[in-house]
Amino acid sequence: SPDGEELPEDYGDDPGYIYIEPIESHLAYETMQDFVDTLPEGRLADALQHALAGRKPFRQFKDALLDYPEARESWFRFKGDFELRQAAEWCAEHDIEPVWRKKMGGG
Repeated sequence: SPDGEELPEDYGDDPGYIYIEPIESHLAYETMQDFVDTLPEGRLADALQHALAGRKPFRQFKDALLDYPEARESWFRFKGDFELRQAAEWCAEHDIEPVWRKKMGGG
């Protein structure tokens, strides 16, 4: 809830609440692939592509970025932009006029 109150027990029947579906894993995977596609050829792109092709690609992708702090920050910005677009589309689909707030503290 906007003011941090606990949800009422019957919130499912209240039209003031809408369930937000989590982002599907295939979209999250495609976002990682899209990020890799923006990178120049080289060790980082190869490491991330290898991570995506293996077992547990989400974990491997995250781990591979640990060795590249600047690329890791770029990934967070890229992912954040994707999530913001998804949120804006969801709001539009549900006729919601969002109030965007700037994240405090950066990072």
